[in-house]
Parts: sequence; structure tokens; C-alpha cells
Amino acid sequence: MNIPDFTRFGRSQRDQIIGQSLGLPLTMLVFSTMAVVITSTAQDVLINVSGNLWDPVYLLSIITSPSHQFFSTSVRIIISIVSLLGILIATVSVNIAANVVSPANDFANLLPRYISFKTGGLITCLLAVVIMPWKLLSSSEEYVFTWLIGYSALLGPIAGIIIADYYIIKSRQLSIVDLYADDHSILSFQSINWISIVSLLIGIAPNMPGFIQSLQLNQIREKNLFDHIYVYAWFIGVFLSGFVYVLFVFLFKRMKSFLKSQE
Repeated sequence: MNIPDFTRFGRSQRDQIIGQSLGLPLTMLVFSTMAVVITSTAQDVLINVSGNLWDPVYLLSIITSPSHQFFSTSVRIIISIVSLLGILIATVSVNIAANVVSPANDFANLLPRYISFKTGGLITCLLAVVIMPWKLLSSSEEYVFTWLIGYSALLGPIAGIIIADYYIIKSRQLSIVDLYADDHSILSFQSINWISIVSLLIGIAPNMPGFIQSLQLNQIREKNLFDHIYVYAWFIGVFLSGFVYVLFVFLFKRMKSFLKSQE
């Protein structure tokens, strides 16, 4: 979702390939490894401490707490200042790159006459508070099953449609006219490709019961078929929406050709 917001400023295809190759896999591998090492080490060192040791803020509060004599007062103050500064920089930088730029562009493109990129960023920040992200991070189960898989249940069908359209329907050949001019587009529906909308809804549908049931984390119940489907929400969405999209486009083109032949 976010890569096009940055790669469109690249001077060549080579620049964006090198940038993504060096910037994404390497850093994600390092940070993921650091997270696993720090969390596992904290479990071994803080034997009598319970809580979310995977949360760096919580872990910092334990290490610098006066009730736990890990360090002297002066050292605790230095650790707190340096760590909080690091958390602040990480939070701001990650959220700007991953969670602000893309929706800010979307809001600005929705009503460009009234909404600038800056205004779109402010709207995004307000909505980020409204959805109460601290509730999503209250437990690892709620974060993984309610938010992360639920998020993938939406992104999976979107990815399936994009992949199917680019590689199968358009054979990796994009037409600028088809992208922007409705009168010449094969799949023109007054600026909205309704085939993609329908395919998206169909790709989401099988995962919706499991998502609704995932909201009932505190209730004890037996797992059913929808729970097992929901675990693979991203994969189901990718293949189902992609297949439906290709099928509907094929049928639409056949129908359009048939109607032309009857004229």
C-alpha cells in the first residue's frame, strides 16, 4: 500500500529496486531478530516478573522501576531518557512512513480542492486516535486475531485483484489511457470498476464470520469451520478475489463483444 507513495519519486526503475531491496528485507530481518532476542532474554533475566515482556515500553518501565534494583538512580534516569527518545523517534518515523503518507494522499486525492496533503495527514492522525489503538495492543491475542488477521482479510483480496489484473488481464502492459480516460477504458463503469468491487466483497465474505467471532475473545466456545478459515484469511482472499476478478472480466468482455456483434 505504501511503496507507490515513495517509488513514484524515484528517478528510474533501478533506483526503486535497489531502495526496496536494501531498505526493506534487511531492516525487517534485523529488527525482527532484535525483538525476538530482547524478549527471550528478558524472560530469562526477569524470572519473577509477569506481563507483556514483548512490549518495549513495559519492559523499560520494569528495568527503570525503583522497586527493581537493577541499576542505580542516575543510571536509571539515563536509560529512561535515551530509551524514551529512541521510542519517540521510532514511533514518529514508522508511523509517518507506514501509516500517514498513504492515507494522507488518499484523502487529498478524494477532494483535492479542499483537502491538501497536510490536511489529509491531520485527518489521519485524528482517525488514528478514534480507533483506540491501545485497545488493540492490550493483549497479543487481540492484536493478532482481531487486528492483524482482520487486516489481512481485507488486504488479501485487494492484493489478489491487483495481481490478477496486472499479470493476467493486462499481461504486465499498462495503458495510460485506460487508467485515466473512461471513454477508452475496457472496464469503464463511470470511473469505478465495479468488477473489482464485487470481487473484493466476495473475497472478504468467507472471512467475515471468523472475524466477528474473533471479537469474542473472552468467551469460551468451541471452534467451528469459520475459525479455521479465518486463520488463512489472507491466502483465501488473494486466491478467491483474484479468481473471481479474472472470471468476471472474461465474462464481461465476452458479453461486450457479443453486444457489439448484434449491433
